[in-house]
Amino acid sequence: MQITLSNITKHYHNKTVLDIPKLDFNIPKIYGVLGPNGSGKTTLLKIIGGLVKPSTGEVKYDGEALDDQRRQLITYVSQTPYLFRTSVFYNIAYPLKIRGFDQKTIQDKVLKVSSDLGLESFQQKLATTLSAGESQKVALARAMVFEPKVLLLDEPTANIDRPTESFLEHYISNYQTEHQATIILVTHDFELATRLCAQLFYLENGFLVSDLN
Repeated sequence: MQITLSNITKHYHNKTVLDIPKLDFNIPKIYGVLGPNGSGKTTLLKIIGGLVKPSTGEVKYDGEALDDQRRQLITYVSQTPYLFRTSVFYNIAYPLKIRGFDQKTIQDKVLKVSSDLGLESFQQKLATTLSAGESQKVALARAMVFEPKVLLLDEPTANIDRPTESFLEHYISNYQTEHQATIILVTHDFELATRLCAQLFYLENGFLVSDLN
């Protein structure tokens, strides 16, 4: 899915937190968005995902406005995973349930993504009792189980140990290749971004100050 931002601004309490005249994500690949705290990275992701409305401007998806059909192909994963206070299985299955998948398909898809992420033995555990790394895996499994074409990841490897970070990097990269998805990754970690992303952008004070390629 091609994503085009035109004349995007976002204001909070008379303060401009984002001002991007034009930005395109026009090839399915992994894009990195870097910048200091308060630079507008998360706001940018939420605007692309349709979770926050811009003050001005528009976002087009394959040349069209975001509608319910396109919204079903986009998912956003926050820096701090919000998991329901229920089983890991239910957390991962939730996006499939609300999209009307049948029970057999739900079972198969949840077990497949759980196996890929090493969560097979966690299915009946209470999700809110998991470690940071385990919680991040569940959040990614829930995001990827319905095979979105656009994946918006806000600091997906923050606050986890290096082996888990390496594992998730590999999984995200493989997912992009297998599904030809557009992945937009917000991170503070320049080394991670250069390893994982095909194209990098840098935000500062809400402005796109550099394309780092």
